[in-house]
Amino acid sequence: MHLVRYQVAVSIDGFIAPKDGSADWLNPYGKVAMDFMASWMKQIGGVIAGRTSYDQAGGMWGKAPALVMTSRPLPKASKSVIAATDEAEGLAQLRGRMK
Repeated sequence: MHLVRYQVAVSIDGFIAPKDGSADWLNPYGKVAMDFMASWMKQIGGVIAGRTSYDQAGGMWGKAPALVMTSRPLPKASKSVIAATDEAEGLAQLRGRMK
């Protein structure tokens, strides 16, 4: 069985994103955040994300398998990315790709 850990960036006022859905508020923390993410990514077996998070991440997950919950096709997704609309089916595929 795989451990599931929830990781999210939250602003001090408790929001994950501003009304426009951008992640621009994280820009001042870029280097610190990326250093943290790099070490954290070495500890995980896979990522589950929504389509907007996937688009904004720009491949920051590296080679870790990723399940993207979306109803829209992903352009040029890598072999490590699974696009799914059904949670159970997507999770089954993700588990199959995890180390």
